[in-house]
Amino acid sequence: MDRLLPRETLGTESTAEKKMKLERRFRNGANGFYWIAGLSVINSVLWMKGSTTTFLIGLGITQLVDGIAIGVSEHMGPFVKYVAFAFDLLAALGFVAFGIFANRKQAWAFITGLILYGLDGLIFLLVMDWWSIGFHIFIILGIISGFAAYRQMVYAGPAPTAQEDY
Repeated sequence: MDRLLPRETLGTESTAEKKMKLERRFRNGANGFYWIAGLSVINSVLWMKGSTTTFLIGLGITQLVDGIAIGVSEHMGPFVKYVAFAFDLLAALGFVAFGIFANRKQAWAFITGLILYGLDGLIFLLVMDWWSIGFHIFIILGIISGFAAYRQMVYAGPAPTAQEDY
């Protein structure tokens, strides 16, 4: 009976479908660095405006620097806040760079970005911010999934022709 049904109805995926899923996982993982950077910048802008609201995915190091800047600015003036904001932007730009190079299939960008974001998560561990730790882990797992998809695409070899697919 199986011979009468088209291959798609049997629940198997074609090579093209598998490749598209790998590509999507890869892009989602690589784009995780953009989310980290973007939400960190939003957190920093909110902080500069005096808000206490933050996104959980943002960088802990920028929040730590911002907190220190608040205390120091009371003694040294508001200039310290602008220096802290400049640091926040540089940190975010670093993660934008990881996103750019990860999307260009540079393994070092995935690895370095993962290590730095993992170390950043330790800041939240020190202050026992469990929600931020959870979101750090969630994003890390997404980036790892993207990196694994990248490795599968790189080491799978050339894609089979349409005739080899059946």
